[in-house]
Amino acid sequence: MALLFPNVYLFDRESDLLDSASRLWNRTFEERLQSGKRFLVALSGGTTPIPFYQRLAAQERPDIWERTDLFLVDERFGAPDHRDSNGRMLKENLIRPAGFPSKNVHLIPLDKKTPEESARAYEESLQIFFRLGRGEFPEFDFILLGIGTDGHTASLFPGTPALDEIERAAVAVRLEGDRRDRVTLTLPVFNRAGKIVFLVRGEEKAEIVHRVIEKREPSLPAARVRPLHERPIFFLDRKAGRKLSSHLQGNRGVS
Repeated sequence: MALLFPNVYLFDRESDLLDSASRLWNRTFEERLQSGKRFLVALSGGTTPIPFYQRLAAQERPDIWERTDLFLVDERFGAPDHRDSNGRMLKENLIRPAGFPSKNVHLIPLDKKTPEESARAYEESLQIFFRLGRGEFPEFDFILLGIGTDGHTASLFPGTPALDEIERAAVAVRLEGDRRDRVTLTLPVFNRAGKIVFLVRGEEKAEIVHRVIEKREPSLPAARVRPLHERPIFFLDRKAGRKLSSHLQGNRGVS
């Protein structure tokens, strides 16, 4: 049964939030290292996690990068050098500054004609890397997610078919208007992860954070991330967490 109640940590200072997130990352890596396994992570794009990636890249820990395989949570379909590309952002803020070995970086392929073809190619690469059988899903050690003001996470948006996907690990997401189409990992992948970490900042996120964490509204994609193995972890700044009940505002960091 999924563990529904998350671990919530609130921070008054960004530096404290980044310190705790980095400690959790390193602790999870050490656990994998001690078990003789590689550290398998899937990371999100956007602007919120950039300081976290920069903090990781500044660590003088080449042993981490040699033993880590990095995948993307989602990507906007189009040119890989587009200013909104998640892959480009990760290259600029983590992969290149950290000296991440190129063989350990597994981005979503954008050289296909359609988002659907891109999603299939990404799923095939996951199947090969994780040696998956029919009906199996990749199991990551650490997945970093965010929350949009509409409750979306990754590229799982309210009311889109991708939100109800139960058979595929990666799917295309067609969006209306001027929003670019996407490729995203799916809920079955997120819910099998060892650690799911939400990183959320800003006053504009306070209401949706309350609805996701406390009300657990099923129409909100982020509220449907319910890992099977460990409780999801929320790292929030004080503004994003200001509408949470007082009993959820006591945790201040990860030791």
